[in-house]
Amino acid sequence: MFNHNESLMDDGTQEMAVVYARVSSRTQSVKGYSLQDQVERCIAFARDGLGFPEERIIVFKGYETGMHLDRHHLNTVRTLIRQRTSQTLIVAYLDRLTRNLADLLLLRQELQQAGAKLWFAASAKQAAQTEEEQMLENIEVVMLQKEHGHTKRRVRASRNQKVVMQGKMMPNFLAPYGLKVVGEGLSLTLVPADDYTTDVVRMIFKWRGEERLGVVAIARRLVNQGIVTPNQHSGRKAPEGKHASGTWNHNTLLSILRNPVYKGMFYHNRSSIDEHGKQKRLPFEKWIGVPIEPVISEMLWEAAQGSFSRNRTLPAKQSRRKYLLSGLCRCGLCGRALAGRTIPYRDYLRKDGTVRTGQAISHYYCTSITSGKPCTLPAVPRYLLEETLWTWIVENVTHMDEHSLHSVFSTFHNSGQDFTNQQLHQQLAVLRN
Repeated sequence: MFNHNESLMDDGTQEMAVVYARVSSRTQSVKGYSLQDQVERCIAFARDGLGFPEERIIVFKGYETGMHLDRHHLNTVRTLIRQRTSQTLIVAYLDRLTRNLADLLLLRQELQQAGAKLWFAASAKQAAQTEEEQMLENIEVVMLQKEHGHTKRRVRASRNQKVVMQGKMMPNFLAPYGLKVVGEGLSLTLVPADDYTTDVVRMIFKWRGEERLGVVAIARRLVNQGIVTPNQHSGRKAPEGKHASGTWNHNTLLSILRNPVYKGMFYHNRSSIDEHGKQKRLPFEKWIGVPIEPVISEMLWEAAQGSFSRNRTLPAKQSRRKYLLSGLCRCGLCGRALAGRTIPYRDYLRKDGTVRTGQAISHYYCTSITSGKPCTLPAVPRYLLEETLWTWIVENVTHMDEHSLHSVFSTFHNSGQDFTNQQLHQQLAVLRN
């Protein structure tokens, strides 16, 4: 048995043993492999196997994933190792430390640089030291990583099958704002939480769908009316350093406005885990819907989503100059939208002493120049693009039959433009005359 009773650090202080334990979820902590079991095993090994008295054993435990290094408790442990506060790290099993090969290599390097040792309490052995042992340890972590991905996919497939066959929710979600979970097991469902939050949700959708307010204006109106944020209503503490207390987050509003659960449809299988353990969003066709009690009408939901469609098509803000085709034309090289811009020319003095009045030049340009990777499309003069398109409209639309005109009008109307078929027919009559 190792005896650390008299072991001293470089600064003369007694060495501490650091115990790290984790589980991925609270459910896992109840079904065995629990935090308490890991902690007791590690403390017993540190005390009986390495000779550390219990007053010099520091324990860090929590609900953290093993697929990445950015974990609250593990970050604290790594800081202690780098500062050489401790040179002994104890975990119950290798997968409690990491399930990722790249992370294992980084942790191994940090421990080596700090002169620290890693111990596994379950096997009462030190981590791999020789190249052959490290190779076997690397293979073990790779297998753990693949097993984790397969397990995730099997659980997801089984859950989705139950949802499809029984039409019930699975207990793997948090209730959105304004809703609460009721029932147990496969009898779970979502219902309005209370009148206050339900009314707030309805107001948000009405302001968006009927008054066409943006999320900035909605957030400002909520604050002006004294409506508390979701964190304040639930008693949770808002994240520090991001948003002022009592201020509605724009992302929170967008998540409410784009969540179909408020129109009465909760979707499972919206994302999946790839072979690298990363989450990716699935196409809508693969989502599995479960009907619930709606908070808003289908019409109000569609009106709010139509506002998003208009904003994607039309310019984000009103310009001093009107550009007929701004946001409606696409670049033939990269597919991005074209926007209008005017370059003013100032008056200047000629050599003969006369003054020449400058003229502004308007053109359409590819908005890819704002992305940092502009394409090679040159600016197109405004008059050239608008006159060319208008000539095509006059030559083609005026000779269409009624069926073709109806198809064009329906497409134009569905694009979110504020024109009725009667107004379009009136404009067509002007063209024909």
